[in-house]
Amino acid sequence: MKPELTITKDLITIDTKSALNGEDILHLTNAHAIDDRTGQDLTSKLLVNMADVKIGQVGIYDANISILDENGNLQPLRQIAIKIVAAGNGNEQDYFSQPTRRQTQSTQQQATPKYAQQQPAQNLQQEQMDAKKPRKKKKHWGKKIFYVILGLLAIYLVWTGISYHQTRQQVDDQGRQIGELQRKNDSLGDQLDTANTQIKELRQNYKTTKDLNYSYFSLKDYFLLLSC
Repeated sequence: MKPELTITKDLITIDTKSALNGEDILHLTNAHAIDDRTGQDLTSKLLVNMADVKIGQVGIYDANISILDENGNLQPLRQIAIKIVAAGNGNEQDYFSQPTRRQTQSTQQQATPKYAQQQPAQNLQQEQMDAKKPRKKKKHWGKKIFYVILGLLAIYLVWTGISYHQTRQQVDDQGRQIGELQRKNDSLGDQLDTANTQIKELRQNYKTTKDLNYSYFSLKDYFLLLSC
């Protein structure tokens, strides 16, 4: 792990009545650390060594910003200066120009309950104002159009079903008529075959009768000749 530390200032000024800890120093210097090989954020592992700083006593002291490595050892990264001045001389402006992290959290905690108390009252007033306003009639054009389309679709489906039923019935009737005509045609064919057979028989009978008549007249002529 090779951390890379960046800070915005290396001198912090406070007065003798102010308290300061390592977390405040990290906040005031905007300390930020990353692993230059992997890019991992290591800011949460930063620690400040303030062993040489004497809070409440005027002077300039050194503090070390270190990081906790993988083996649990502190690795120094940067040294900064802590300047403590007498309270009330105006030199502590650098420290008070930017609130510490504890002051920021305290301010947020104090502001939250007030907002929580004001919010229900504001909501109640808004509800009362909304209740006094005349309600506008909502136009359900979309719903009406939907129902109209649904009705037209139902009518179309019914009409299509009726038309299909009528067409199917007509096709069935025509099929039955064609079947009857086919049967009649077959019957006429049978009758025609029977008639042809009868005609053949009549022709045969006629020929036989004709031959008999010829034989009869021939015998008659023969007997007449004999009688003469």
